[in-house]
Amino acid sequence: MKEKAASSNAGNGAWQKLYDLQGQYGKSQELALNQNYERQGADMQQSMISRGLGNSTVLDSAARGVNYDRANSMLTLQDQLLQRQNQIKQQQMDYVQQNAQFSSGLRNQALGYQQQYQGNLMAQNAARQQQYQQYQQALEQQKRQQAFDTNMQATGQQFNQQN
Repeated sequence: MKEKAASSNAGNGAWQKLYDLQGQYGKSQELALNQNYERQGADMQQSMISRGLGNSTVLDSAARGVNYDRANSMLTLQDQLLQRQNQIKQQQMDYVQQNAQFSSGLRNQALGYQQQYQGNLMAQNAARQQQYQQYQQALEQQKRQQAFDTNMQATGQQFNQQN
């Protein structure tokens, strides 16, 4: 039981590490997206100013476009991460189910061996019981034979004495 619990805890720990690594991967992807869009925003702003379109209304409108693209990219990334996390959880559930089926199979196999062993013991006990009964019958037969022989000797001696 302790081994199974330790194995189960180790398995859960491995799945948790995989899940955590996926979260770290998401953070690094998020950081890369933010840096990319910050760079795009700065490039867009510099380009607008270079062309003489640096008033706040035009810059704000262009910045909204970059921020909209950033928000869409973040949502896509979050959807991908959530899908991957769900896949990890599903794999974990599949693993647990397979492990339970394997354990159940082992228990059934052990139960079969135990029943077979008990059946063999019962058969051996029955055979020994039969041998013991045969031995007891042989002893009884031997005692009767000895009693008969003793009786015959005594009768023979009486007959000899009478003659």
